[in-house]
Amino acid sequence: MAFVAMFLILLVTGVADLGRAIFTYIGVQDAAEEGTMYASYHPDEIDNVRQRAVESIDYPELDPGDVAVSCSPDGKRVTVTVTHRVDLMTPVISQILGEQIELTRSFTGDVFGGTCGA
Repeated sequence: MAFVAMFLILLVTGVADLGRAIFTYIGVQDAAEEGTMYASYHPDEIDNVRQRAVESIDYPELDPGDVAVSCSPDGKRVTVTVTHRVDLMTPVISQILGEQIELTRSFTGDVFGGTCGA
């Protein structure tokens, strides 16, 4: 019973880590999409694009430093990249994969208003 209980606890915490990572990835994706949509219409307001991406979701709590905005050389496309790290709570899995998983999502959109000025 002791060996089975240890295996079950490891399995449950591993599933919880996976669920948290997927849930966080969805939030990172939504923030990148929202930032790209805002940047398509306001490409010269880089700080506002970052703020819009950060404020668009409740979880994970993002920092404006987690959001990067870049422009194509011709200024007609803008890319918003959101990066966030998830701390793993399962000791065995965190020793194998590292203590954190870095989740990154980028979206690129056309610029509809003006040219991108990052």
